Amino acid sequence: MNTTTTTSTSTSRKTITTTTTTNKNKLVLLLLHHIILLLLLLLLLLLLLLLLLLLLLLLYYYYFYYYYYYYYYYYYYYYYYYYYYYYCYCYYYYCYYYYYYYYYYYYYYYFYFYYYFYFYFY
Repeated sequence: MNTTTTTSTSTSRKTITTTTTTNKNKLVLLLLHHIILLLLLLLLLLLLLLLLLLLLLLLYYYYFYYYYYYYYYYYYYYYYYYYYYYYCYCYYYYCYYYYYYYYYYYYYYYFYFYYYFYFYFY
């Protein structure tokens, strides 16, 4: 888009012609250049925001996974402790039962021996 203005001035001996050309395409191109730069800047900001969001998401999932792993480990440790306690309890119960049985057997043997001894001397 060019605008051309021609002005002629005549004197007695000479004619002076002045031509002025204004290029409006340069203004449009300059405006488009600034718009494209602004759009690229906005795109860069959007990419940085997306990267930050991704980083936060990864940190969140890493923390959540670590917390879950810690909780699982704690639960496993608790279960192991409970199992060990149950084992000790069963062992204690078994020993107590065995001791009681042994004591009963011993008492029975003693009673039998006493009874036998009593009838022997009677």
